Amino acid sequence: MRKTPVLALIGSLILAILSVLIVSAQDATPAPTATPPFGNRNIQLFVEFDQKFATLHCPDGSPAGAFCLTVTGTTTSPTFGDLSLERTLVADISGEHDEFGGAAITSNGTLTDSDGDTLEFALRGALYLREGAADYRYIITGGTGKFDGAQGHGVVTIPPPTSNSIGTEIWLGSLRLKP
Repeated sequence: MRKTPVLALIGSLILAILSVLIVSAQDATPAPTATPPFGNRNIQLFVEFDQKFATLHCPDGSPAGAFCLTVTGTTTSPTFGDLSLERTLVADISGEHDEFGGAAITSNGTLTDSDGDTLEFALRGALYLREGAADYRYIITGGTGKFDGAQGHGVVTIPPPTSNSIGTEIWLGSLRLKP
């Protein structure tokens, strides 16, 4: 008869000891740390550049009557730090326009981070002359340094400029880095 209360007491002690051990083990587990942006090889690209643009003599091979710009920009991104943008835009303003009045545009260039590593890209889209706005689709075509072998795609939206040489452009898409 005395064995039952003793066994119950031993069982309760074992459960209490196990509970303490489990709680201690949970407390000893290090808290998860944030994954560094480049540890995650799939990165969302969302940046807004302050841009400057100026007319440019169109490169050889541009459509007759094309309008060309050189575009530069800067931003600071939580993921990439300081980024600069350089690209050339070719707008076929004398060609056919889409159903919304947009002239076909192409642009190629680079995004460069503060380490000098670059992402190369190509843009294709439409320039809306009346508003001065543009919409593009971009594709990453290459890269150097940490961006070597990068791939990605997305959209670039350019609202009407704030002056004849200053505006913004917003990039939204994905970037996949080589493992």
